[in-house]
Amino acid sequence: MVRVALSGYVTKTNRKRLKNAIYGGSKLLYAQVLKEDRDLALVSSDYRLMNFNTSLLKTKTTTNTQGVQAFTAKKGRSVTTVGTTEEILGAGVSAEKFTAQSLPSAGALMKENDMPSLFD
Repeated sequence: MVRVALSGYVTKTNRKRLKNAIYGGSKLLYAQVLKEDRDLALVSSDYRLMNFNTSLLKTKTTTNTQGVQAFTAKKGRSVTTVGTTEEILGAGVSAEKFTAQSLPSAGALMKENDMPSLFD
């Protein structure tokens, strides 16, 4: 995860293409312009969910920075979904047990009653 200031993309000349605009070492899962801090949720391939506020991410100055590890995942696990808790769990579900106080965090295992049904 990385939080990059948009001022890092300002150029002095009119370019058709930005070089080194993003880190190329891993694929990009999610990008969004944030005007204020908000909560985001990460889901891993073993159905662990971590909810955190973007204020926990430090703003980086370089545009092609690698970022910081937000989700501690064991070998073979990867982040599959990024979004808000309401998008992932549905409205009205309490996300307190999934909320991380610091980064990196392992998240909490989702149970069957936490996961939304495909037919809802």
